[in-house]
Amino acid sequence: MIPARYAHILFALILSGMMSLLVSGLSTYRALGLIGGFAGFWMGNWAVS
Repeated sequence: MIPARYAHILFALILSGMMSLLVSGLSTYRALGLIGGFAGFWMGNWAVS
């Protein structure tokens, strides 16, 4: 377990990562639709963001 004094920093990093994952997924879906290989495109777009 991490020390309590770092909990707020870790929470912010996790929340930021989840939000960028969600936004990149929505933008990928709006651009491409649900096509074959969607997850790969999504992860690729998330990696560059």
